[in-house]
Amino acid sequence: MIQYIFDFPDCTYAVNTDNDNFGSLRYTIECAAPGDTIEFSPLLIQDSIGLSSEPLIISKDLYLNGSRSGELFVEGSLIARAFQIDPGYLVSINGLKIITGTEPTGSGAQNDRFLTLIDVDIFDPNNISNTVTNNTISSVLTIQRLVLVLEN
Repeated sequence: MIQYIFDFPDCTYAVNTDNDNFGSLRYTIECAAPGDTIEFSPLLIQDSIGLSSEPLIISKDLYLNGSRSGELFVEGSLIARAFQIDPGYLVSINGLKIITGTEPTGSGAQNDRFLTLIDVDIFDPNNISNTVTNNTISSVLTIQRLVLVLEN
């Protein structure tokens, strides 16, 4: 048996693909302090974080840095959308692949304030969504570098 032992900050480092529980992306989002950067374990390269209960709700300023994680997917295909950015917060997502949910508008993300997508690929495998991000009237969506939106 091989056991990996890591020394990582509990609230800013996602180490598994679970929907919730310790080490999951949902856990790190809830546990992180406002303004933190969330990183991902290199063991998650070419893996998928399957969301099965609800979107990843972000209610604080956060930076999700998947730029070193290779092909890491956040899959919302079993729920309405992958991410929900609550009003008043600044969120940046870098280097992740997002698989959209079942919501016809905003199946990738519901943006209620400030969302920046950097080198993000968004996949809509079921061709359900007519918008992959739903931006409310007072929200701002910033796209930096390459953001691909791919359908089946």
